[in-house]
Amino acid sequence: MKLDVPSAPYYPGSQFFNDFKLPIRVIHVENSRSFPDHHHDFIEMIFIRSGNGIQLLNNKEYKLSRGDFFIVRKGIHHQYLKTESLDYINILLNSDIPEYISEMIAQLPDSGLKLSVLSESKAVSLINRIDQEIYSGRFMNDKMAEAFLSQLCCLLLRLYTEDNVKINTSVKSRVNYIIEYLKTENGPSLSAARMAEEAGTSVRNFHRIFRNLTGSSVKDYIHTIRINKACELLKYTDKSISNISAMVHYEDSNYFSRQFKQIKGVSPSSYRQG
Repeated sequence: MKLDVPSAPYYPGSQFFNDFKLPIRVIHVENSRSFPDHHHDFIEMIFIRSGNGIQLLNNKEYKLSRGDFFIVRKGIHHQYLKTESLDYINILLNSDIPEYISEMIAQLPDSGLKLSVLSESKAVSLINRIDQEIYSGRFMNDKMAEAFLSQLCCLLLRLYTEDNVKINTSVKSRVNYIIEYLKTENGPSLSAARMAEEAGTSVRNFHRIFRNLTGSSVKDYIHTIRINKACELLKYTDKSISNISAMVHYEDSNYFSRQFKQIKGVSPSSYRQG
């Protein structure tokens, strides 16, 4: 269904659902103009079919293009800016939708999804089936529309989960590379923030993945690498303990000695003596 909706700061569900027994509406919007800030008391799923623009969603900007899929939750403010030939489909869901569908939607990200051409085709097919059932008036059309909506949510949730697995695999691969780099001469001088940046993830997530891969915290792992290198220098060179301390990136030789004893059970000088 196509519907020309006037601009307003707030849209109550009664404006869209009062004349329908079903808690689902599908609205096709073509060549959308820029749309001012607004919010509503129902869930809105937005699927971008073509064109470009910007969506300001909960004070964050998202560039819009074909294949984008967003979830706008109850009470969340959003608006469209700088639209150019923007066509999209709105799926409106009021509070009467089944709980299991609400639970699936709750797991989808606010930041949206980017659908591939194949996934886009599947999504459009399901949306059209929902739309057809809503207005068919046929026996059990409410259950059929609900079934197609469930399939759509399953499709979106599967895509989101599979994308997360790919991202996590990629990040894990980069963290493994960093772990190997830490064993090189300059590796231990990296800060956790720099390592997380190189891995393309947050510092918190980097620490979590690092511990899962090594069984150790970043700090303890680096101390162990430094002390093991110091052991080699103590054993095979006659350099002073203060020089070795600096060579393994400890500016304070006393701190170095404490860390050495904590890990090896003896002082650097005792270790050297044998």
